[in-house]
Amino acid sequence: KVEVKPMYITRLTHLVQIPKAKQNIVVTVGEDEPGHPILRVWNMNTKLADSACVRYVDLTSLSKTNALVNVTCIVVSDNMSNMAIGFSRRNCLVVLQTRHHQGTAVQSDT
Repeated sequence: KVEVKPMYITRLTHLVQIPKAKQNIVVTVGEDEPGHPILRVWNMNTKLADSACVRYVDLTSLSKTNALVNVTCIVVSDNMSNMAIGFSRRNCLVVLQTRHHQGTAVQSDT
């Protein structure tokens, strides 16, 4: 018998499948605690017994103002090098990856 664990303790708010990725990748945003959005990247090609979560980012740790309350939208490029996450307080977090940087988070506050 396989035990199925939930993706998040509190709620799953967004799920994006990356159709052109080399692997079967799903990016999710949810909450283990209310008001603390967490981004997770899942490799859906792994076996159920293995951990499919390959990346975990607490979005509040990337915020300069801790104003990232509710995620309203998320978009991820096909090659997963760029990502933008919109929040209910009219701010946006953009993650850019270039040849010279692993990832740079740029936050826009209004």
